[in-house]
Amino acid sequence: MITNYTKNIYKILEQFKFQENKPIKKSKGLLTPAKNFMKDNNESMTKQPAYRVAKYMNTIRNKRLEYNNDTRKTTET
Repeated sequence: MITNYTKNIYKILEQFKFQENKPIKKSKGLLTPAKNFMKDNNESMTKQPAYRVAKYMNTIRNKRLEYNNDTRKTTET
């Protein structure tokens, strides 16, 4: 029977492998790399305002090009 409880606890703790956690660098500043939302191909990208504006602008451009191409064909013939 072990009467020295400190020695018993020390031997138990020696058996465990403890890993030190590295601190996460939370750098804030002008030159810190920013997250690029356009690289994500998930649903969060479609909720971004810039994505919606680009989609609307492409739709308007395509309709304008269709309209311009149709008028050119009718005037050329």
